[in-house]
Parts: sequence; structure tokens; C-alpha cells
Amino acid sequence: MNEGADVRAGLEYGADDYITKPLNADVIISRVEAVIKRTVYERNLLFQAMNDPLTGIYNRNFFFKRAAEELARAVRTDSNIALAMLDIDRFKNVNDRFGHQAGDFILKAFT
Repeated sequence: MNEGADVRAGLEYGADDYITKPLNADVIISRVEAVIKRTVYERNLLFQAMNDPLTGIYNRNFFFKRAAEELARAVRTDSNIALAMLDIDRFKNVNDRFGHQAGDFILKAFT
């Protein structure tokens, strides 16, 4: 098998990357750096998808994902779950009257 065929076969079997012999330190370092950058980028995307950008606390997406997991676990193990909700009454009035900066300050104080 030639090098190109080896690379194609490796990628077809699920490899994300492929380094051929003889090993080259510069190539290895470059590939490792690329993997690290991609991993950091993916973790940041996941954080942004599951957390509020202002407060950093979990958002609605995370809540529904986690709630579904916990409900499935409760059904599977024949157990109960509990949910506590916190609502800031008339919070819209704070934003309307004092501005979003004041509302943001209050939200941060609750976290």
C-alpha cells in the first residue's frame, strides 16, 4: 500500500489526522497544536451554548438537556426528582424603569 492509500484508509476508519513515518518533530508539534486549538474552540462553543453570556450561569439549553437526562434516570431507576425555580417578580419593570444595565447588575447579584 502506498502512503496516500494508507492515509485514506486511516481517515476512512475514523482517524481525525494522520502522520506518516518517518516522524518529523515539526509536523508532530504542528498537529498537536492544531488539536489543542480545536479542543479549546469546541469547549468554548459548548460553554457559550449552555451558559448565559452575562452571568456565566447555566441557560435554558442546559436546563432542558439536564432535565431530560434526570427524568430518564428517574424513570430508569424508579426514583423521584425535585425542581426548585427562582423567579424575580416584575423583573421586566426593573429593565424598563432603570435600564438594562441595572437589570444586569441585579442578575449578577443573584448568581
